This record gives sequence, structure tokens and C-alpha cells, in this order.
Amino acid sequence: MNKRSLIWLVFFLLNGTGANTQDAQYTLSIEILGDDNRSKPAPYAELWVNTQLMKSDAEGRIYFPVSRGSRSVLVKATAAQDYVIVGSGNLGLPSDRSIEIVVTLRKPRDSEKGLAQVVSTLKKMNLNINNLDSLRKADNARYARVMQVQDSLLKVVTTLYTLSETDLRTDLERLKGRDTYYPQITAALEIYLNEAKDIRDAFKQMTDFAMNDPKAILLFDSTIRVYNAAYTVLNSNNNEYERAVLEYWASNELSYGFRNVFDFAINTIHRSEVLHLNADLIPKINQYSHERNKKKRNRIKDEILSTLQTILPRLDNDLTVLETRIRTYLGRLDAQNISLNL
Repeated sequence: MNKRSLIWLVFFLLNGTGANTQDAQYTLSIEILGDDNRSKPAPYAELWVNTQLMKSDAEGRIYFPVSRGSRSVLVKATAAQDYVIVGSGNLGLPSDRSIEIVVTLRKPRDSEKGLAQVVSTLKKMNLNINNLDSLRKADNARYARVMQVQDSLLKVVTTLYTLSETDLRTDLERLKGRDTYYPQITAALEIYLNEAKDIRDAFKQMTDFAMNDPKAILLFDSTIRVYNAAYTVLNSNNNEYERAVLEYWASNELSYGFRNVFDFAINTIHRSEVLHLNADLIPKINQYSHERNKKKRNRIKDEILSTLQTILPRLDNDLTVLETRIRTYLGRLDAQNISLNL
């Protein structure tokens, strides 16, 4: 092989290796709703795609890379307030990359423009609406001055947009409630999901080695305690979270949506699968660890593995379903704040 052929061979091999390590590429199809409620392509629309500001082409498409293993993409409107995203901006990635992901935009309502104007102006003045209650307790005089500023701002904004001051104040209070409860609801659902995954992984590790290792059994017990704490937080606060969604998101659909996610987590995963594993396996694991008869130990081990082989595939599948439902639901909850760029 001559020198030139060797160079081309190396170039080909490097390019071939690179092709296997490139990020996967997907396509967003950007549409905008017209006054007639019909959608059409939105050319040259600027959107945040994950952490990158991108612009659609003349046909309304955005091509974007995604790291392998990613399951979703986060799309946000820019701060220009020219349009907002309909529904959630947290979108699942299709298994077939040739399928375009549709993002629908619409013009913002006056109530959304007005609320965004109030919040952004207060932020520029280093005033956070969620800190007003603590400010009132700490410095009542400064709190009174801040409220005067807010009242003046509300009056100015109502002259710019077609909305009443009462409606604007109601929207502001709802926004404060969403800012309070969204992190709590997110944490409760995501921590429960993560701990349920840890429980699944702990049961998967019930190998012959693990069952003979006292440290592994102690770690298993610790995992169960952490899971129980996550379950308690979600289960004890579910009614409060459901009421908060109804009150601050003003949506029966979203409130019912939380109930559906909660029911799947608690009734399907916790009661039907995790509790079943605990009730069936923990006594047998303890029995196995104390049994000295080899024949009996092997029989107990076979029973443990049989139970695991029956329940774990179902738990695996249901945890994937729960993760999808949580991501979708939280995206819908956050959609209002995303649309306002808050």
C-alpha cells in the first residue's frame, strides 16, 4: 500500500468512527395557530431548544442534535413574547428519528402579556413576588413601599392591555401559588420515582453473593427506609397538592392529572409491586440468611429468584410508564410559566 492510499484509509476509518459517536439528530416542525385556529408553518421562529437558541428555516423546521440516551427535549419561547408554546414544552423523543416533533405556537393573550410585564418589571427592580410575605414580617415599612410600587405597576399595565386590575391581581396570586407548589410537587414525584428505581435495583441484586453478604442485606434495609420516606411524603401530601393545582393552575384537568399520576405510583407500583416484593421476599431473605441446611437454603433461594423473575419485569415496565407520565405531567404544569418565560 502506498503512502497516499494509507492516508485515505486512515481518513476513512476516522470518519467512520466519528459517525458512530455523533449525537442523534431530530427535527422540530414549528407551526403557529392563526386567528381561524388553523395551524401553518412558522418560518424563522426563534426558540430555545434545550440550552441553545435556534431559528426555524423557511419551512418552519429546526434540526437539532441530542445526546444518545436522551429521552426528551425542552423547548421554550424567547423573552420577546411574540408567541407562546401550546401545551408542554417538554417533549418526548420518538424512537424513529425520521418522525418530526410538532411544536405549536400561538399569540399570547393580553392576560399573559400583562402578567409577564409585571413580573419582569419587578425582577428588574430586584423584587421577587414570592418574598413579599417574608418581607412584611421582617420590614413592614419597606413592604409598604414595595406594595405601592406594585400597585402603581398594576395600574400602568392594565392601561396597556385589555384586562382588569382585579384579574391581574388574581393572576399574580395564582402565579405565586404555582411558584410555591411546583417545586414541591416536582420533588415529591421525582424523589419517589428515583427511590422506587433504587428498590428495583436492590431486588435485582438479590444474587447468591448478595444474599450471603451481611453488608448487602444492611444496604438493602437502608434502601427500603429511604424509599419509605419518599413514599410517605408523596402519600401524605397528595390531597394538598391536588387542591393546590386546582386553585393555582385553575384547571380541573390538571388537578385530575395529578390524581392519575399519584394513583399509578401508589396503587400500581407501591401496593401491587413493591409491597408484594417486600411481603414475599424480606421474610424469605431473612430465613435464607439464617438457614444452615444447604438443601433448604437452595430451595429458599429458588423461591426468591422465582418471585423476582415474576414481578421485576412488570415493575421495570411500570417504572418506565411512571417516568413518562411524571415528565409529561410536570411539563404541562410548567407550561404556563414557560409560556410567560418566568
